[in-house]
Amino acid sequence: MAMHVPYRDGLDIGQAYNTFVDRGLKHNAVIITPKKYVAADTINGRSERPRDKVSTGLFPFIEPNPVNPDVNLDEYFVPISLEDFHKLTEEAVQASSDKEKRDGASSGISGRSPIVNSCQGEIQSDLKLVTDYASYLKALGVNAATTISGYGEEASLSGGYLDESTFSSNSLTYIASISFRKQHPVPDELFTFNNKLCKNSQGSFSSNFGNRWIRGFNTGGKLVIKITLKFGDAFDKEEIKADAQASLSFWGVNGKINTQTKSSLEKLSKKAQVTVKTFYQGHIGRELQKPSEISDKDTSAQEKFETAISWAEVFLKTACDHDYKYETILDEYNNVEGFNERTKIPHYTSAGEAAYLLLGEMVKHTELRQTLLKQEALNETQTREISSDEMILIDEKKKWLRDTLNNPDDVLRTVKPILDKSVRYYTKWKPFLREPSLFEVQAFGNLQVAKDPDTNRVVTYDCSQWYEWYGKDKWTWSRVQFCVPKDTDVFKLTVFREESQYLWGSAWYSETKRYRSTARVDVILKRIESRPHSWKFSSGETRQTSFSTAPRNEKLVPGRYKVQASFHQVGPYWHDDVPLGGVVEFDINVSALN
Repeated sequence: MAMHVPYRDGLDIGQAYNTFVDRGLKHNAVIITPKKYVAADTINGRSERPRDKVSTGLFPFIEPNPVNPDVNLDEYFVPISLEDFHKLTEEAVQASSDKEKRDGASSGISGRSPIVNSCQGEIQSDLKLVTDYASYLKALGVNAATTISGYGEEASLSGGYLDESTFSSNSLTYIASISFRKQHPVPDELFTFNNKLCKNSQGSFSSNFGNRWIRGFNTGGKLVIKITLKFGDAFDKEEIKADAQASLSFWGVNGKINTQTKSSLEKLSKKAQVTVKTFYQGHIGRELQKPSEISDKDTSAQEKFETAISWAEVFLKTACDHDYKYETILDEYNNVEGFNERTKIPHYTSAGEAAYLLLGEMVKHTELRQTLLKQEALNETQTREISSDEMILIDEKKKWLRDTLNNPDDVLRTVKPILDKSVRYYTKWKPFLREPSLFEVQAFGNLQVAKDPDTNRVVTYDCSQWYEWYGKDKWTWSRVQFCVPKDTDVFKLTVFREESQYLWGSAWYSETKRYRSTARVDVILKRIESRPHSWKFSSGETRQTSFSTAPRNEKLVPGRYKVQASFHQVGPYWHDDVPLGGVVEFDINVSALN
């Protein structure tokens, strides 16, 4: 059964191939001869080859980032035990989806469509919910062993895709992809195993011939979009999943956002922070090589998804220009004339799954170093030392790959020394982590989830009632709510305003860009227990509907505080002569989280 893997430079038709590390081995392992006369340049060129275009299939390596702020560092940076390693490897091997991928079968294609414009080809679209790091990498088409081999040097996919900590936070991750594969006429040829080359080769069959051979190449490209939904503890994950499935129904060859999808997107926007990021394989045109992540500052999930659709449209519009090798077509030796069926062909199923677990550990090692650097927890000497320790672990994993190529059946024994060194790495460097000291803030007893207007992150707030205030002679009106974060280490007061209105004649009108209101909140915070102190601070004038203010560089400590918030608004339309506002006073209790 044919298997398709990402293209790498320097490969030839008939070459031996090892699927464990995605690497070509002996050239001319299979001899290809025409069954009938075909012009020599057609045979040598093979119609699958690109037309004088060069693409290495590789991209610059981008290091994993520090862990997400909402991840529990102590629980996240835990080494995997040999027992868990064995259990997870066996579970992955037995999973039906992995078996389909291993055998080269289709894996959840959600749509196919032919292109008959100026070229012949096939489009495939796919959408998957990924729930763990290994399934995420597989959905991207990333080979773990290849990634380990090129770690720190090169990548088979564009962009920074290795971050792992996302899967340890309140989030859902979807991988949407669309690929174009050109169709070419294949000459009528005979494939014969090169027994003479095999007989004269030194070393094992696996080291020289791997477990497959290259039958040809496809030209085309692949666009991959990662959609991450982050949400607070107050939301039900299954409800968000249902909204997400309805919202993502637009994905496909002819993707459009209809009225029903817009409604689902509106629901999703209120519950989750949406991030959309793109990756690609092959050459997909200059337009798609612009910045690949949609900023969290974008106003709505709909705008982000519409941008994703526009990327797909550019990809499809330039489909016939994708004339680069994009995939390598692999076949089995048992399908080749003259191959000795008694030859032992290596099976890398367990080793391949083990490689995904080792890559996950490798990424965590980098994330630990990056997190410590972000926290400025290490001096210059320690920074050099942790980099050296990490490099030793990287080299150990690369050596494991080389050893496993020839001995894939003894994974547990060969991986144990690496796991032991990983334990020592965590033991040495984890104590330097500065776990954020969070406190629970109790104020109004009214919990609700909303996006922080400064960071756009989903936050659980403790909020006041809604206050309705009129300006002088009731010519202006606004509805205001005051909230404090429930779990935090600093005090922050967030003001949420509904759209303000103004009276003109006998009718009320909502504020517009032309007739905007400005608002300000002045705060006095008094700590009346545990070292009494007071702070005065202000948001300053702002036209934002929602905004926050906080004392600078002041950390909360357990105890009771009094808060006085003075709200002042001018407008809309009517200004200095009709201000509105009021003073709200309340207490907060701060206690340490267990």
